[in-house]
This record gives sequence, C-alpha cells and structure tokens, in this order.
Amino acid sequence: MLAACGSDVQAATLAIRYRTGDQETYHVHQVFTAALASAGAQIQPLTFDLRAVERTKVTAVAGDGTATLDVQLLDTTGTSNGQPLPPLGTQSYQLLVGPDGRILGGGASAAGTSAVSVPSADQSFAILPDRKVKPGDAWTRDYERPNPLGSGSLKVHSENRFLRYEQLNGVQAAVVESRLSTPVDQQVTLAGQPLQETGTVTADVTSWVDAGAGRFLKTISAAKFQLSAAGYQLQGSQTLEVDRASP
Repeated sequence: MLAACGSDVQAATLAIRYRTGDQETYHVHQVFTAALASAGAQIQPLTFDLRAVERTKVTAVAGDGTATLDVQLLDTTGTSNGQPLPPLGTQSYQLLVGPDGRILGGGASAAGTSAVSVPSADQSFAILPDRKVKPGDAWTRDYERPNPLGSGSLKVHSENRFLRYEQLNGVQAAVVESRLSTPVDQQVTLAGQPLQETGTVTADVTSWVDAGAGRFLKTISAAKFQLSAAGYQLQGSQTLEVDRASP
C-alpha cells in the first residue's frame, strides 16, 4: 500500500507502507519487442504481447519497511512472434520491495516469460522520495540490487520527479516519474552455461499514487536495452502497464 502523509494537499511524504496479510489484484499488459543477432549476423525477431491478472500477498515486512510479496500470475494470454501462446497456467514467485518502491530482490518477468532475460527492466514502480515533496520537486537515488540471473549485483541510477496531481478514476493521484539507467557487466547463466553479459538498460517509469486513501493505482514503464554476450546481441524495448483492479 502506498501512503501519503501531511496536511498540505500540495505536498506529501510518499512511501510504500505494506502490512502483513495485505492483498491486491492488478491487470498487467506487457509488450516486448527485440531482435537477437548472432555472430554470423543472423537476426531473429523476439516479440511478446501478453496480458495477465496479478495477485500479490504480503507475507512479511522487515524493520526497514521492505516487504516480501508472494506474486501469482493468472489467466495469462497473448502471442509470441504473432502466434497465440498455449495456456501458461498459474506462475508464482516472490518479490522484495523497499519502502520507496525499489525492487530489491526476487522477481520474474511481468508476464512470466520475456523480461526475465533483461536485467532491471522489471522495476515497475517509480522511485519515491525520502522526504516531503510537492509537484515540481526532484530527487536522485543510486542503489544496487542483486543480479536475478547470476552472481553479483546491478547498479541503478534514478532521476525522479513529482510531476503533478491528476484525477484518475475519480481519485486525486500524485504522479511520480523516474528515469532509470543500469550499466550491465555481469555473469549470467543461460541454458546451464555461464556467460559474461554487457550493455545498458534504460527505462522511464510513471506511477500514480492515491494520496487520499494511500494506494498505488497505476504504473506505466517503457524500457530500452542493448545487451551482448558470447557473440550475440539483444536489442529492443519493453512496455509494461499495471492497473490496480477496482474492489
């Protein structure tokens, strides 16, 4: 749950405040478009267009506010390279989320398949500030997160801004934007083989926060990536939209 505190309607302390047992349901839409080039210059298109219902349950909250979430992806449908996907069933994983929205561990792709090969492209929350802010205020945050595909960690630089208040579904929402950049130089394990992967991942993430009821309402992110490993190059983009379901 995202909570906004402070009596000034134009300024707020935005933070994620989870409680054990909290449950939420979201509608997720992911579009992944990329080209995989081999050392022989052969190019293979990789496209996914996926929709799913995401259910989260808070199973633990640490002293610093970091929450452990059990995540289930249900009713996943879509296409891969233009062809309908077979039924994917229920997919489950755990996620660690900090009180400022940072994904600090665990995770999977938004709809279970494509983004797992793109480090840090799963940061679906804007990075929230550690102080009271009003529209127009900006802040930066540098942090590290574990590499979900191998050893080591990823260094993320974020530039963030409280854009405005906006009406969304009849609610006054605080709109926060984050621009993220992650240099990649890490060892990953693919098909049982260790590979050194290099490149860059960038993303623009915008989140809407219900400043009155203290809830996350919506997130839209757009990521771009250029990655190389063992003579292969992967270049493309991913868009992700997450909407909280009405109760």
